[in-house]
Amino acid sequence: MNSRNETFRKSFNKVSESSEEYEMKNQLEEQLRSVMDKYKYKRRQIRELQEDLQTMSSALDTTFRDETAYMEMVEDRRNKIMQFRKEIDEQKEKLERVQKQVARSAREARVARGNKGPMLEERDMDLREIRSKNKTIAEGIADVMQLFPDASETIELYFSQAGLPLPTSQSRSSSKAGSVRSSARSSPRGSVTSARSITSPKAVDLGLGLQLTSPPGSRPLSAASSRSSVRSARK
Repeated sequence: MNSRNETFRKSFNKVSESSEEYEMKNQLEEQLRSVMDKYKYKRRQIRELQEDLQTMSSALDTTFRDETAYMEMVEDRRNKIMQFRKEIDEQKEKLERVQKQVARSAREARVARGNKGPMLEERDMDLREIRSKNKTIAEGIADVMQLFPDASETIELYFSQAGLPLPTSQSRSSSKAGSVRSSARSSPRGSVTSARSITSPKAVDLGLGLQLTSPPGSRPLSAASSRSSVRSARK
């Protein structure tokens, strides 16, 4: 009993730094710090991996939704393309029927009039079609000149070499039309006289011994330009 009490009293004594107990205590504390650092590092890694997993899961869900939406859009576009192709085929069939009917009517009219070649009305229609195509092409060239100003000089050079006026775009023509309307409102007498001068039909010489009355608002053609238009229409 006395020895135990003595041992218990010695346990309350201060431990010296050179003792084995003190060194063991330091080693255990060092191991504890190392283990705690590893534990905190592992917990941080687990938390980061969980956050990455959540982010990737949400991104995957968004990708699936986008894929579904795109697939529906593609399917809708395919259906529209099929519908447009069907409508184009129907319009082609209608166009072929109309062309055959026009050709048959033209042959009947030629036989009735005793003409072997194209009639005056056919040439007039071909000429109108050529004018419409030329106008569309000129407006397209004017739009290109507006989109690419660097190419304007080259286009102007080609037009000047060919002796053709520079084309005007649809926007410019609409602005000019607006200015003409405003000026017509301001001066009613001038608008009436200009309207009379525009609506008055003019005879166009086609260089074929015939005279063609141009539609209202059209400019008279020269003999050379009318010949070239008729030749291109025949081709």
